[in-house]
Amino acid sequence: MKAPRKQNVGSIESGAPKGAAQNTTMLLLTMADTTWRIFVPALLFTAPGIWGDLHFGTKPWLTFAGLLVGFAVAGLLIRKQLKTIQR
Repeated sequence: MKAPRKQNVGSIESGAPKGAAQNTTMLLLTMADTTWRIFVPALLFTAPGIWGDLHFGTKPWLTFAGLLVGFAVAGLLIRKQLKTIQR
């Protein structure tokens, strides 16, 4: 009679293919990397725009300009990331 086979209940490998955990980790890391590439430039350029609008009374033009510059920088960072991934 064979001894019952031990199952690793807490292990990721128990029901998933061997590379699935690694692929999932890489996907999550790529998503996190993309998120900061969008969020940081938008915030970095919009915040001074808000300050400038309040200080100079140009509401909402400097905020809008900061937002546009932030999104342009974010687009360039995403483009750079895609080129790196495609290599």
